Amino acid sequence: DLPPVTKIAHTVDTDLDVFSKLEGSAVALARVVMRHNETWRGEKMQAAGEFDALMRQATGIAKAPYVAEFVRLLLESGESVVLFGWHREVYRIWQERLAEFSPLLYTGTESPTEKANAEAQFKARNRKLLIMSLRSGAGVDGLQKVCRTVVFGELDWAPGVHEQCLGRIDRDGQKDLVMSYYMVSEAGADPIMSEVLG
Repeated sequence: DLPPVTKIAHTVDTDLDVFSKLEGSAVALARVVMRHNETWRGEKMQAAGEFDALMRQATGIAKAPYVAEFVRLLLESGESVVLFGWHREVYRIWQERLAEFSPLLYTGTESPTEKANAEAQFKARNRKLLIMSLRSGAGVDGLQKVCRTVVFGELDWAPGVHEQCLGRIDRDGQKDLVMSYYMVSEAGADPIMSEVLG
């Protein structure tokens, strides 16, 4: 029996200029959400969803370079890493910043063949970095034999999603202590999401 997963919330820097670029859109959506007129309920719900998506993506982009540097330290120390995120633009930044490690992608955009190839290369230890979508990878098994380190570069509102992601590494066949790092910004959506997630 292995000890429970070690979960570490790690505060990362944030590029605040990212938020200033979307200020007008965010303010407009917030105004719709804050209206007191009940006849606008559907519009308010839609605006709230758009505001959430906008802030989550901006938060991911703002902290992506700093998340990449943290992951770089892990990779340079010899660790294989599964890095979880959600937005394509965030993946692009990670790929660019970590290009020397030739990151593999397993997200909603790759074909089944491309996903299978990425999974196989990671399991064969041909590459040390696998970028996965928070909601991808149902049925993936075997990562626990080549990796013990998980990094959440972006957060999900549902704690169960994080547990499922961890379950790709912390499962039968894992022989090492699993380390899970949650990269949290003090700006944008992360402070609220962190509080909700506990």
